[in-house]
Amino acid sequence: MRNFVLLSLSWAFLLTFCFSSQAQIRIAPRIGTNLNYMSYSGESAGVDLGGARAGFIMGVQGDIPVFKQYTLRPGIFYSSRGDSYFFSNSEFGSFYIIEGKTILNYLEIPVLLNRSFPVGKRKKGWMIDVQAGPYLGIALSGKNKTDNSSRDFEFGSNEMEDDYRATDFGLSLGYGVEYKQFSLSMNYNLGLRNVVTVPDDSDYKERNRSLTFTLGYFLPVTPKKTTK
Repeated sequence: MRNFVLLSLSWAFLLTFCFSSQAQIRIAPRIGTNLNYMSYSGESAGVDLGGARAGFIMGVQGDIPVFKQYTLRPGIFYSSRGDSYFFSNSEFGSFYIIEGKTILNYLEIPVLLNRSFPVGKRKKGWMIDVQAGPYLGIALSGKNKTDNSSRDFEFGSNEMEDDYRATDFGLSLGYGVEYKQFSLSMNYNLGLRNVVTVPDDSDYKERNRSLTFTLGYFLPVTPKKTTK
């Protein structure tokens, strides 16, 4: 995981410092919603039946030109992940179903490489965006909620004391539409890390998955470069 993070940050800083002077840098506040679920695998994965859970996402994203229609889009977001679930059990001749929600709130730092394609004449302002890159998630808070109870999660790496790991990472793939300064994006975030703390000999895994929709408005940070 350390190598993954260092590679992502090194790539971001290298591209930023090498190419940021070539054209206008922009920044966009973004707000939207996540459609989240957890991918379960391994032993006991069939006990919990997961479902989608809507979450909230908001933050800021940069747009740094690197080469022609390619830009680097680093960001920092508050993102609510998790899922809904239910499982059934029978005890002492009684059958019951428990429903609940897993809520995991992260500070997410994506670093995306974006390719923009003009639609029609450039002066009309329409662009199609295709983007991909890694993200790092830092756990802020979380809880398990059912109809009758609520329990806060503990984050760390101790399988005996902690519920979930303090960090997550993965890949984000998406596309979007821009019109002048407005930007509408849809991204699929594929979590690569097992975020639940389990013993080393266990193959049980939970990984974050989400489909994210955000609306942004780009503002210039540096003046647009003009050619003489």
